[in-house]
Amino acid sequence: MDSDGHSKKEDKGKGSFAKESPAHGTMDWTPALADLSAPESREELLRRISGEKPENRTGPGHGVNGLWAPAWLPRPEGPSIPTLISATPMEPEKENPAGSLMVVTGLTGLEAARDKSRDLEDHIRRSQHLEALGTLAGGIAHDFNNILSAIMGFTELSLDAAVEGSELHGSLQEIYKAGGRARDLVRQILAFSRQVEHRKEPMNPAPIVKEALTLLRASLPSYIEIRTDIPPDTGMVLADPSQIHQVVMNLCTNSAHAMRDDGGAITIRLTRAEFSAGEAAVSENLPPGKYLILSVADTGTGMEQEILERVFDPYFSTKPKGEGTGLGLSTVHGIVTSHNGGIRIKSEPGHGTVVEVFLPMVQGAETQAAAAPVQEMPAGGSERVLLVDDEPSIVNLQKKFLEKMGYQVSAFTESPRALEALRLEPGAFDLVITDRTMPKITGGSLAEKIRALRPDLPVILCTGFSEVPEGKKASGAICRVLLKPVGFRELAQTIREVLDDRES
Repeated sequence: MDSDGHSKKEDKGKGSFAKESPAHGTMDWTPALADLSAPESREELLRRISGEKPENRTGPGHGVNGLWAPAWLPRPEGPSIPTLISATPMEPEKENPAGSLMVVTGLTGLEAARDKSRDLEDHIRRSQHLEALGTLAGGIAHDFNNILSAIMGFTELSLDAAVEGSELHGSLQEIYKAGGRARDLVRQILAFSRQVEHRKEPMNPAPIVKEALTLLRASLPSYIEIRTDIPPDTGMVLADPSQIHQVVMNLCTNSAHAMRDDGGAITIRLTRAEFSAGEAAVSENLPPGKYLILSVADTGTGMEQEILERVFDPYFSTKPKGEGTGLGLSTVHGIVTSHNGGIRIKSEPGHGTVVEVFLPMVQGAETQAAAAPVQEMPAGGSERVLLVDDEPSIVNLQKKFLEKMGYQVSAFTESPRALEALRLEPGAFDLVITDRTMPKITGGSLAEKIRALRPDLPVILCTGFSEVPEGKKASGAICRVLLKPVGFRELAQTIREVLDDRES
């Protein structure tokens, strides 16, 4: 400080000093603090300091022989400044000190840190909410899987009994197709809840895109038009159907939100493109080759450049609070990247938005798919099967099918009873088929107990959650895992392969 008690420090927002002279009712302010604060706020601080008696200048709320307190310091223009005020008498032992040294420290940096902390806490709450929602969705999907298994299974049995080409046979086929679509929807729910692994397979995305748009149409207002340009022979990509479905739904939902006030049109196209080495660098740095391009264009409000730069950030959203999680485009970006593809967005304020998704095409997949023969029902056998599932309809269905295939089936809806039957006659069975999620003893634990009794007895696990239960398959307790709902051909083929491998 100089001889007049003024601070020479000019670092605004960090610390400013003042010398107060109660005897004259005035205060000398440093230029830095005077520039930042309003006159009336400085006078209020002076009154607070002047009114303090010496004996009150110690204890809580005080510094060493002085007063400290948080305060908002109004500015001549702009928002108030958060500060921490510290005032120390220059002669604390006297009844009327000559003056006090007051330090006013700006806390703008602390406020920014608090804002960032609040944002982080908000993100954590959203993540926990999504996790809880995913757990709930997973439980609902598991129960629905059991219902769906019975619907599709008994329909498949009825198809075998119906006369091919009859009206009844046609109706049963439609029921079975609807069940297949419901199965795919359940897998999407399980994928959302992170309880099923994604399986990529060569596929034509055109039917998936059309199905997603059918579902979307029912949820959109009539003043938003959906236009499509989707050729049936777009080609094949290696992808997970449920994730392609999610990409289409997320992109179209975003487009619809951009037109929620004035309406407009969403145009969805599927096209092919082939990039050379030079062209690939222009298109999201993708490797050279053939690509399928999914394009979603809207006539909405468009986006500013600064928003475009952040659209893939998790939890970033331009929607009002409560109308979105900010995960839509970041999820799309993650899915596309996991498929070795790329994504590009073009947008201008007032001119709508175009999102292009590039997916690498599978060479020769069209020919392979066309040449794939219709699978015949595998041969049955006479082996003894222990069947366990807590859902009576599934037990009855699979027992009826396996007995039709010639197998000798002992069926149980309670896993402890099935285990007791095996303990009484360890050599009475050639194969065990069990559900994973059951009360008292789960399928994985049952497989471990069976391995302790009969290490050579193969176990097939049917599950609606995960393809590989934690550690059970790796330990050898489980030889195969089937994802519900299990089709009869898949079940029969798996049984035959497991039993034949055991004999060899």
